[in-house]
Amino acid sequence: MDWDLVRFFRAVTTRPQLGLAADALGVSPATVSRKVAEFERQLGRELFTRERGGYKLTEFGEQVSEQLESSASSLEDSLLRLRFTGEKRRALVRVNTIESLATFWMPPRLKEMQGTDGNIDLDIRTDFELIDPRYGDADVAVRMGTRGIEPLIGRPAGRFAFAIFKAPGTEQTIRYVGRMAGTPVGRWADANLPTGKPVLQCDSVAAAVNIMESQGGETVLPAFIGREKGWELLMPERHVVSDIMVLRKRIGKTQDPRTKVYDNLLKLLRDYDFCAPVKPSKKS
Repeated sequence: MDWDLVRFFRAVTTRPQLGLAADALGVSPATVSRKVAEFERQLGRELFTRERGGYKLTEFGEQVSEQLESSASSLEDSLLRLRFTGEKRRALVRVNTIESLATFWMPPRLKEMQGTDGNIDLDIRTDFELIDPRYGDADVAVRMGTRGIEPLIGRPAGRFAFAIFKAPGTEQTIRYVGRMAGTPVGRWADANLPTGKPVLQCDSVAAAVNIMESQGGETVLPAFIGREKGWELLMPERHVVSDIMVLRKRIGKTQDPRTKVYDNLLKLLRDYDFCAPVKPSKKS
């Protein structure tokens, strides 16, 4: 069974309106519709009826949903036995986080996240809006300011700042939209970004960084990017700060690979100050 299709199916069962399910998954409504249709094709029967108010489970869809829920625990146990055994004795741990951490902060720290044993592989994903660990979507998750609705436990690991940065000598404004649009950070950016200048819309942090490096401009970025890249911090008195939460499944064994990655992430995040003042780079 394609568990990616199961994830889309469960998103629509909990959010019957296609747009809401798409927002939760971070994809377009057309993608959700296509994935649901593909799941129905694989099963050979309709899972939903399409109505004006949204998607409604058919009788068969209700049965599939109940079966997935009832078998979740035993299914996860089976998957874990497959994942944590084998000839090479390597474990796969799925880590879920926001794009900026996955793109800029985690890559140079992957070995520290894995630990000294060297027998853990990491699968890092950023589709963080809808995570259900029972279906293997994530073993460990990093959240900004909220525990979320997932059946996870966790601890705060620090603070994370968003501020407005400017590439030296430019006037272009870059506005980061995409998933940030409509969020508290997005509303804060709309209220604080300088107005009256051209706007280049970016659909990801990586795109905003690329434009900043190639064309310059102004944009809202996590503070640690500004500090490491040397861009100028505009309006230092205006910023928004969020808590960093590290979450994990309820795991009893201290030697479980997922526990190791969780503990390593906690230590790495607590040792790093994301909210330190940003100093403009010195140029000759």
